[in-house]
Amino acid sequence: LSRRELLWQVGLYLGPESDTRRTTERENHAQLGLDLDDAATRHRFAQVDDRDRLLAEYRMLRFSTAQHPLLFVRDALPADRMLADRFDSVRQHATVTVAGVVVARQRPQTANGFTFILMEDETGPINVIVQPDIYERDRMVVRMEPFILVRGRLRKDGANTNVVAYEVRSLRSEGARADLPEEGPPTLEYWGAAPSASGPAPTRFLSALRSSPPDVKSFG
Repeated sequence: LSRRELLWQVGLYLGPESDTRRTTERENHAQLGLDLDDAATRHRFAQVDDRDRLLAEYRMLRFSTAQHPLLFVRDALPADRMLADRFDSVRQHATVTVAGVVVARQRPQTANGFTFILMEDETGPINVIVQPDIYERDRMVVRMEPFILVRGRLRKDGANTNVVAYEVRSLRSEGARADLPEEGPPTLEYWGAAPSASGPAPTRFLSALRSSPPDVKSFG
């Protein structure tokens, strides 16, 4: 059995978890077996793909050890996006565009209004410095969004590499298509019913992942 078929069979066997209208415990009564064709047991489901597995892991664990979310939205990201593992080949003070999952935010009281974001893409960690004026302009994205796109200046200081942000944006609107609603139902069955072989729109995948976003550590 596939994962979807197994979940379906378990649901048929166990029934509803609870019934708020029930005032007494349900009693078990013997029932004669009827030789009937039960259509509910003959459903066929699409196979669980890598997107499904990642979404399921994030719902249960809030992280995945096998896949990174950005692997599934690469085609919707800007063509000039810089990966973390390529910083060494980029010159000092170059303007770069990076995208990733927010891991931690820090805004110490002693930092004169500067905010520090640790994010990661599919190749490694990225340190972002947000200056006070950029923070005030993009405050909601900096404070709330789990998936962000940053455009800024690359600053190298010895072994440390930072991106000093010019702009911090949500990945929510990246790659959105006019013929598709941005929000999609956050269920595994939704992905299995995707009409095209290429899979669902990246924005729908991120919308579903937002229902169980990665844990972000915030300080200050």
